[in-house]
Amino acid sequence: VNAGETKTLTKRIEEDGKIKRVKLQIPDGPDGSFKVYPFFTDSKGVPKEMVNFVGDQRYLAGNNIDIDLFTDTPIERYSTINVVAMNEGSYPYPLQLFIEVEYIIVTGGAK
Repeated sequence: VNAGETKTLTKRIEEDGKIKRVKLQIPDGPDGSFKVYPFFTDSKGVPKEMVNFVGDQRYLAGNNIDIDLFTDTPIERYSTINVVAMNEGSYPYPLQLFIEVEYIIVTGGAK
């Protein structure tokens, strides 16, 4: 993600299930300018949190870190998993992240 840019990754869910884990790795880079917002949009288009944060923070951030968050969030068919990555810095080189969202299919619907 280049300086001053925002990138969005989207994955459509074809079966009811549960989001079990969100794992994020931010390689070494400048502090304080990279923010990652993982969320999902339900089948009706309503944005929802997949990770519950304490306080007002709604993003993951860091420098040379691994974050492994376990969750048990139901997600229904035709929802979308979204990850927004914002590089708010002015450094002339791109920042990278690796993110993995693990979900399982639940037979009989997400409960």
